Amino acid sequence: MDVVDPQVRSRMMSGIRGRDTLPEMQLRSGLWRLGLRFRLHVNLPGKPDLVLARWRAALFVHGCFGMHTKAVAILKYRALGRLSGATS
Repeated sequence: MDVVDPQVRSRMMSGIRGRDTLPEMQLRSGLWRLGLRFRLHVNLPGKPDLVLARWRAALFVHGCFGMHTKAVAILKYRALGRLSGATS
């Protein structure tokens, strides 16, 4: 049983992005720095997020749907600690 009406739920779900999510951007940045070139969101079965054509590989990035989970909070805390010079 849903606690909100269908119109409110539709508006809430329409704000969830399917492309350029944080995990996808981090992966793309790392691959680019390694010198790997790729194509984005190619129209292939399954709609892969990244395609490495040279290696005939398709990558699917599955990020964390709930952005405020404990694991994400811990990673953010550790990253902020490193940026501020604190030890963790």
